Amino acid sequence: MGEMGDSQDQMGRDPRLQPQQMAILVSQEETLREMAERPKNFPPGPPPLPILGNLLNLSLDNPMRDFERLRRCYGNVYSLFLGPKPAVVINGVQAMKEAMMTKAADFTG
Repeated sequence: MGEMGDSQDQMGRDPRLQPQQMAILVSQEETLREMAERPKNFPPGPPPLPILGNLLNLSLDNPMRDFERLRRCYGNVYSLFLGPKPAVVINGVQAMKEAMMTKAADFTG
């Protein structure tokens, strides 16, 4: 076997990241982070993960228990990301009335 030096792999390539590769990785990270950002004027909620959103915050066995836990933490109106899509959860008759009557414009898509 011939000596290739410490900075090259067996194919003769440099295994360190090149500036172009680093720039691509940074831009991909920024894109993923922006996908999981809460829209402006959105209700509070748990921080989402890129791509998955808050799917890991909900159990398949009893998602209602998880919705109740989130209601206690964030109030009667909170937001979740179902994958990359934002959603608003409204709990209770009073919160529903307020959302539909007084803040209808805020909830229209």
